[in-house]
Amino acid sequence: MAAARNMIKQGCKQCPKNEDVWLEAARLHNNDDADVILAIAVQHVGQSVKIWLAAADPEHDVKAKKRVLKKALEQDKELVAVDKTIEAGVRELQRHQVLFAREQWLKEAERCENEGAIRTCEAIIKATIAMDAEEEDRFDTWTADAEAAEAKGDVDAARAILAYALRVFPDKSLRRKAADLEKAHETKESLNAILKWTVHHCPQAEVLWLMWAKEQWMAGDVPAAREVLERAFVAKSESEQIWLAAVKLEAENGEQNVARELLICACTDADTERVSQCVFQHHNG
Repeated sequence: MAAARNMIKQGCKQCPKNEDVWLEAARLHNNDDADVILAIAVQHVGQSVKIWLAAADPEHDVKAKKRVLKKALEQDKELVAVDKTIEAGVRELQRHQVLFAREQWLKEAERCENEGAIRTCEAIIKATIAMDAEEEDRFDTWTADAEAAEAKGDVDAARAILAYALRVFPDKSLRRKAADLEKAHETKESLNAILKWTVHHCPQAEVLWLMWAKEQWMAGDVPAAREVLERAFVAKSESEQIWLAAVKLEAENGEQNVARELLICACTDADTERVSQCVFQHHNG
């Protein structure tokens, strides 16, 4: 148990935005220690419903439970309040014929980001990004907006633009852009989170599975890379690229027998000329 607790403690340090890691840490400790862990957790993932419910669960006193849940509701209301305040402000300006162009709103959002007001930046983009954008041009316009924001170093603005665009266009190329943004500017944990999200919503996109597996492998986590490819097989078993990536992973990590077995399986599920060539080379190499 001590080893498990030490391992999960490291997990909390390495993945502070992962609610499941915090929940597992709390589960492995007694109630008093779990309370402390969950109190720290809400500082990192304060929007997690699961974390707040777990924090309320050990409280035997009904009033104490209500206090914890009230804090959760207050935090959520604060986030919603920012969105509603910005939306109301934009509508009020429009009602009085004070009409800002979308470019002006984007500059204002970027200014807020530079001043550290990230939630305000996100709320402005959410409320104004669709302004003056012709329906047939929205995809290209928003993509260009995100690229321009990133080029200026306004990463949170770029992230908010892509998040809005993805709600309207659940497109594979947009998900790839979002993943590339995280890869360039954020932590391994945030990149893994968005890649996990993208393959869930777009399981047929082999490039995203391959990107996720490669990120895990390059980070030195071969078992995680292997697990990603195993999940990719379920989603897209006929993919030549996924089979060959799995073979390469095993072969370059000293698992020649496993690599050989994968090649045999690939001949059945992804019987392409390239797979056949790899089988031939393997038998004659």
